[in-house]
Amino acid sequence: MQQRVRVRVQVHVAKQKNFTFVKSERRKRKSYYYARASSLIRAETPARVVLRIWTHRRNSSGMGLFDDNYVCSLSADTAKFAKEDLREDQATREHGIKAMREWLTKNPDIKNCRSDAVFLLRFLRCRKFSVPQAQELLERYLAIRQTYPHWFRNLDVNEADLLEIIDAGYIVPLPEKDCFGRQIILTRSKCLDAMKFNSTQMARLHSLVVEVLMDDEESQVRGFVHVNDEDGLSMSHLSMWSLADVRTMMNCIQVSDERFKFMR
Repeated sequence: MQQRVRVRVQVHVAKQKNFTFVKSERRKRKSYYYARASSLIRAETPARVVLRIWTHRRNSSGMGLFDDNYVCSLSADTAKFAKEDLREDQATREHGIKAMREWLTKNPDIKNCRSDAVFLLRFLRCRKFSVPQAQELLERYLAIRQTYPHWFRNLDVNEADLLEIIDAGYIVPLPEKDCFGRQIILTRSKCLDAMKFNSTQMARLHSLVVEVLMDDEESQVRGFVHVNDEDGLSMSHLSMWSLADVRTMMNCIQVSDERFKFMR
């Protein structure tokens, strides 16, 4: 008998143009994610391998405190979408990156911040190349990481606790993207030992995945989809998060360089 899978779909998207769906379209999309989640549960894709590939790609792409050799990596279709939805072109990118770097240089409160093009573009694209809004967003991004370093500092895919959670099959990147070109991330509650791990480890793992995804230009423009398989969800899982943890999470979401859409 095929295992029954309950899913909640959480979509992190760079805002899609005319993103209003009738109920039939929503059902169609949810059925697609349900089918992909079910097939992946049977396939047991090695998430550790995928995450390491992503991290290697991120670390070897010239990112650092400063990178002057940036070449846009958007596909032709995504570049067209970015032009229509974000008003993005080469001139807009160059102006925005230059303005952000000058601002970072003159801002005495910001030290040792990344200024490579891909990092700055994640904030510019999130604010449709409004430089003042992108600057404000970056300041909040840095402030939240200073305030909660145990959630965001020194993230590493080879961290022992995170590897154990990954290898248990809790979080799995699907090997293919959805019909909108978005990466799909599946999480499975039943694969998480709620008696062994805590909210800090969970927050660090999800932060790692988001950071890697947001260093991918396609994901900056297209967004990504988070599918939650709640089969096996228990009170032990819910009690991992204290009220203080929930408040911290909400603060982080409010200053995130992502725009959220939810579909049930």
